Amino acid sequence: MKALTLKQKAKKKAFDIATLAYVGAMSGLAPVFAGETDGGLNITGVTINDSGNTADTFVASLAGIVMKVAQYGGVVLMLWGAVMFGFAIKNDEPESKQKALMCAIAGVVLFFLRSILQGAGIITTT
Repeated sequence: MKALTLKQKAKKKAFDIATLAYVGAMSGLAPVFAGETDGGLNITGVTINDSGNTADTFVASLAGIVMKVAQYGGVVLMLWGAVMFGFAIKNDEPESKQKALMCAIAGVVLFFLRSILQGAGIITTT
């Protein structure tokens, strides 16, 4: 058997992790209830769990998590951009000032992403 390269091992590990994450997420949405009858396996039904979760609520909660992560990432980028801008002013480096401002602007956009998408009518508040 041919040994896998480091890149192939990394791809396989990433695929395995993505598969586990997908299966874990989907198992909460549609559990299968199985029972044994007459020495065989009989699947009695597939249901969405009884807590009232549907695919729509799952996607909405996932979008909410993504928006919250974007908001926190925006704060980090704004702070990082401000620190970089301070160092660029101290060292009088115009190119670094530009990079710092772009970083800070990207942070502001990420921080207000939810408001931007709501204003554009792409998402709605619930």
